[in-house]
Amino acid sequence: MESIDTMIQERHLEMIKAAIPYLDSPRQRSMAMLVKFLELQRTAALFQNPENNLRMCSEESGEDAPVQMLTAIRKGGVDAVVVYKLDRLSRSQKDTLTLIEDELLAHGTDFVSINENFDTSTPFGRAMIGILS
Repeated sequence: MESIDTMIQERHLEMIKAAIPYLDSPRQRSMAMLVKFLELQRTAALFQNPENNLRMCSEESGEDAPVQMLTAIRKGGVDAVVVYKLDRLSRSQKDTLTLIEDELLAHGTDFVSINENFDTSTPFGRAMIGILS
């Protein structure tokens, strides 16, 4: 599977990210917000393309949507679970880690948090799981 970073970023975003540390503080904040907005916009476009076979689970999806997601994961039909922020997955760190290790990774499903740049399909992301546990 292709890394989520390569799916949501384009070359100009990478160049902007590389330049951010060299800007003054107010411009750094503005450019960081722009980058996050563009990444989120690109991610939404991925979900709208029916060829990608992506589904979204949100508060509006209903109470059974997380259960349906876990059922699909256990059947092996999910490549990755992507959240905007890590705290959207669970309220406690212990529950989040248990869910990632025991449900997602155990069934071959990668986990990606866009805001925290956390992706278990990469060696760094897998190392982060070890650090958190």
